[in-house]
Amino acid sequence: SWLRCVEHYGLDPVHSHQTQVLEPIYLREHQERLDDFLEIARVETNSLYQRIAGSGFAVILTDGDGVIVNWTADASLSKSFEQSGLWLGAVWDEENEGTNGIGTALIERQALTVHCDEHFRSRHAKLTCSAAPIFDPQGQLLAVLDISSVSSQDSKQSQLHTLALAALSARMIEHCCFLKVFRERWVLRFHHRTEFMGQGSEDVYKRQA
Repeated sequence: SWLRCVEHYGLDPVHSHQTQVLEPIYLREHQERLDDFLEIARVETNSLYQRIAGSGFAVILTDGDGVIVNWTADASLSKSFEQSGLWLGAVWDEENEGTNGIGTALIERQALTVHCDEHFRSRHAKLTCSAAPIFDPQGQLLAVLDISSVSSQDSKQSQLHTLALAALSARMIEHCCFLKVFRERWVLRFHHRTEFMGQGSEDVYKRQA
């Protein structure tokens, strides 16, 4: 990722930089493209935040362009996250912000943590971000779910649980989206343990009616 930042994007890690933030009218355009998805995703992000409330983390959703379209956290954290650029309308693709949880997850298409000085830009060196991509039922990258703190004092090892929560919530959102998209179809559900059927950890397959 750091090589991409230098060789492909021509970024300077110490260059003074302000995160690009879309004007409200353009942010709304990005949100409207995902209206149905956000209706489902907000239920899971609110539930996820209840599990980490008081920990200094925010739950963030971006679209496939890395634009933050939903932000969930305690109101007391708003100012510090806004100052760090992790705010509604901010663009966190790798090309603009360098190595970071959201942008790098979009490129790598897998769940990952970017912790403190693993960020390419030096101004992000206090952030820790655990992000997981979300795919639509056709396998296209739709969004990223990210759990971030703007003032991490812990080791990267301590973020393993946070990363697992992000990945699990992303999978739950994918599952719910699949069921909504194919609500007019027969859906085969399967799991190697029958007691877990219907809980989101199952695999699903659709067939024509």
